Amino acid sequence: MLSPEASDTPQRRQRGRAGRLACLFAAAATAGLAACGGGDRIERGQIGAVTGFAGLVAADEPHAALAARDILSAGGTAADAAVAAAFTMSVTLPSSAGILGGGVCLVHGAKQGKVEVLEFLPGFAPNDGASRFPAAVPGLPRGMYALHAKYGALRWESLLGPAEQMARLGYPASRALAKEFVAGGAVLRNDIEAVRTFADREGMSPGEGSTLVQPNLGASIARIRMRGVGDVYQGLMARDLVAAYRRAGFALSMEALRDYRPRWLEPMTAMRGNEVVAVPPAGLPGAETLEVYTAASGGGAGPDQGGQPAPGSSGLVVVDNEGSAVACVLIMNGPFGTGRMAPGTGMMIAAPPPQPGMVRQPVGLLMSINPNVKEFHFAGAAGGTAAASSVGRIAARALTQGGDIGTALGEVISGRDEISGLVSVAHCAQGIPPNPGSCRVVTDSRSGGLGMVVGRK
Repeated sequence: MLSPEASDTPQRRQRGRAGRLACLFAAAATAGLAACGGGDRIERGQIGAVTGFAGLVAADEPHAALAARDILSAGGTAADAAVAAAFTMSVTLPSSAGILGGGVCLVHGAKQGKVEVLEFLPGFAPNDGASRFPAAVPGLPRGMYALHAKYGALRWESLLGPAEQMARLGYPASRALAKEFVAGGAVLRNDIEAVRTFADREGMSPGEGSTLVQPNLGASIARIRMRGVGDVYQGLMARDLVAAYRRAGFALSMEALRDYRPRWLEPMTAMRGNEVVAVPPAGLPGAETLEVYTAASGGGAGPDQGGQPAPGSSGLVVVDNEGSAVACVLIMNGPFGTGRMAPGTGMMIAAPPPQPGMVRQPVGLLMSINPNVKEFHFAGAAGGTAAASSVGRIAARALTQGGDIGTALGEVISGRDEISGLVSVAHCAQGIPPNPGSCRVVTDSRSGGLGMVVGRK
C-alpha cells in the first residue's frame, strides 16, 4: 500500500501537540525553551526544520512511522529516526517489538559509503535454578544507543519523547496492533498485568481505535531517557529488572545484563554493477535473503517457506535526505515474547533465543548502495514467515529486472509467489541524495503499516 506523501496540510497541524512535546524534550536537553516559541527560523531539532525532501519512512506500525517522520523533519539522521521508531513501536506494537527484545539492522552511513550490520538480538539468560523459565537478555536499549552513538545527530533524550508521550497519555490502537492481538493475543490471558493493560470489554483483542494507556511503560521509558541506557544494564533499573523477572518466574542476573553487548559486523555482500547488495552475515537471521535475491535475479525461485505471518517480529526502513539509511527487524522471539509482562515495568519479556537446531525467528533484510558515489538505492525489511523470500524477490525485481516495488509487493500479497512475509520497502531507482524524485515507498497492506516520502511537494 503506497502511503500519501507528507505535506504542509492539516495532517501536519495535527502533529502540533506531539511536535511541541518533542521540542520541549529537545530544548530542555540543550539551551532552554526559547527555541519552542515563535519566530520565522525553525531550529534543528524542531519539526519543520528541514524544507523540501527530508527522507523516506516505512514501518509495520503507523505511529512508529509518524515518529520517524517527525525526527527527519526536525533534521535528524536516519539513525535518529530509527531509534525513535523502535522505541515507539515498543509501545504501539508490543506483540512484535519491545524494549526487552532486540533485533538486527543494516546501516548505511552516507559519509562512510558502506553498509554495516548492527546485531542486538536478545541474549540468552540461563536458568539459575531458582526460576521456572529461561528468558532473554534485553538487547534493544544498548542496540539503539550504539546506533545513535555512531550515526545520530539529535540528542538521545529527544528521540524517546514520542514513545514516552504515547505510553503515558494514551494512543489509538492501530489496525496493525488490532490484527496482531487477534493473531497472538491469547498468550496474554494468564498474565494479570497484561490483562489490566490491554483488555477491553470484548476481551484481549482491543479493536482499532481503542485508546490504550500504559503508564508503567511510560515510566520505564522516562527512566531510560533521563538516566541513560547504562541504568538498564548495571544501575538501579537493572536491579529492578532482575527482581521483576524473578517475580514473574524468569531467570535474569545482573551479570547477564552487565555483560550484554551489541555487535557491529561486516555484511555478506554481492555486486550488481557498481552497486553493493548487502545482507546480514552468515549465522545471523536474514543471511538467507541474499540466496533468494541471487536466485530470483537469475530467474529462479530460490528457497521458500509457506505459512502465514505471525506476531513476533516487525520491520522498519528509514532513509534521510543525505542518503544514510537504516533497515531493521525488531524481534521478540514469539507473539508478545513470553506472553508475560515484567511486573511494574509495563514491558513485555522477550522469549529466549532458540537453541542450536531449533527454528529461529524469520528475518528478511537487504540493502543496496553505490559506494563509489555514496548513493542509496534500496532497502527492505520483513518479519514473519518467509520474510527472506519476500525481501529477496522484491529486491531482485526492483534492482535487476527494473520492476516496480509496488507491483512486486502486490504479487507477494496475492499469493502468486506463495510467500507471506510482511514487508516494508524503500526504492530510489536513480539514487539519493541526487534524485529523490525517483523514490517510492511501500508497506504490506496486510500489516496495517505506513510508508511515506517525507517533505516532497
